Amino acid sequence: ACNSLEALTSWSPFASEPPGLLYWKRTSPVSWWQSSDLAQLHQARLMGTEALQEILQAQGPLLPGENQWVAACGFDGRTEVEDWIQVGDAEATTGTSFSTAFGGKPVWHKDAQSGNVSCNHALVMWKDEEQVDQGN
Repeated sequence: ACNSLEALTSWSPFASEPPGLLYWKRTSPVSWWQSSDLAQLHQARLMGTEALQEILQAQGPLLPGENQWVAACGFDGRTEVEDWIQVGDAEATTGTSFSTAFGGKPVWHKDAQSGNVSCNHALVMWKDEEQVDQGN
């Protein structure tokens, strides 16, 4: 198991995972930028807000009975927006966008230790098909 942000940088169980949705409930909180960096470290990316909401609508909460928000990339019509999406169902409806529902970013957005640090422990990312470099 991986219990800290530092340990995760050398932890690589996602390398053997097939492409698609990957999620993990951590033991410590994570900020938006830490989530983005961790996804890239594991050859994945944060989910787009709408894409993640569609998956959650189809299959339900990833963490039933919990209040967990994960970093996602939204779009306000002009620019990319750092967002948080509810992947549990305890405090908000599954798939709720924090920026849309509450008008802004949570206090833990930049500092994972700020505010209610029990609700930002999950990480959701998307792993694309591996691209084979054919010398192009």
